Amino acid sequence: MEQVGRNVTDCEEGILKKKRYLIHDRDPLYTTQFLRILAESGIDSVKLPPRSPNLNAFAERFVRSIKEECLERMILFGEDSLRTAVREFSIVETVSRCLSFGRAAPGFSGRRVKGHG
Repeated sequence: MEQVGRNVTDCEEGILKKKRYLIHDRDPLYTTQFLRILAESGIDSVKLPPRSPNLNAFAERFVRSIKEECLERMILFGEDSLRTAVREFSIVETVSRCLSFGRAAPGFSGRRVKGHG
């Protein structure tokens, strides 16, 4: 887990680059070594309260949706294909939600997404 901590806080390619907080649950996966690496990088660790499944309902719904509607139906080859699938799914979800509320989607010009229709 120490190596993961170093990877996510890497100053050039880390996913937590220029971030101030990491909000996480109380999973034992977040070891003291991992949290120490975060602190040394200037990232504050914020633990969610115990037994609070609905605290982050929007994130839970997104994860469930993307797993069931997208990722479980695909064979992905590497991180690039995963990132592309997540990006395309997010675009489709944003457009469909906005259209269901009868408003224009942000940044949607009406052009077709490459490979769709």
